[in-house]
Amino acid sequence: MSSVELNEWMAYEQMAGPLGPVRQDVLFAQLCAVVANSQRDKKSRPAKPKDFLPKWEKRGPAQGWQQQKSVARMLNAAFGGTVNGKPTKPEQPPPRKPATRFQVRTQDHLYTVVDTTTGATEWTGLDQGQADTIAGRMNQN
Repeated sequence: MSSVELNEWMAYEQMAGPLGPVRQDVLFAQLCAVVANSQRDKKSRPAKPKDFLPKWEKRGPAQGWQQQKSVARMLNAAFGGTVNGKPTKPEQPPPRKPATRFQVRTQDHLYTVVDTTTGATEWTGLDQGQADTIAGRMNQN
C-alpha cells in the first residue's frame, strides 16, 4: 500500500468512522469493561462500556485544503513516497530571524548584556529597561 493510499484510508476513516465489521468498537468496549471490572477494587466505581468507546462523532474545526495538502506532503515525505516519480521534500518552515548578537540575561536578579559571539559580559548591574535599551542600541550598530 502506498503512502498516498494510506492517507486516503485514514481520511476516509475519520469521516466515516471505524473500518471493519459494523460497530466492532462497541464489542471491544464491552470486553474492556468486563476485564476492568474483574480487576477493580470493590469500593471503586464500576467501569461502563462507554468509558472505553472512542468518540468518533467529535470533530474539530474543518481543515482547509492548504492544511490537508501540507499534512499529506509531510506524511508522503516521511514514508518515502513520490509525486510524479520524484521524491517529495517536506515543506520548509519560514526562515528564522537571525539571533541577535547582544542579548539580555539575568544573573542574581540583575540584568546583564552579553555578547553571544564571545560570551563576554558587556554591561551588568542593570534593571530590565536599561538592559533592553542598551542591547537594542548595540544590535543596531
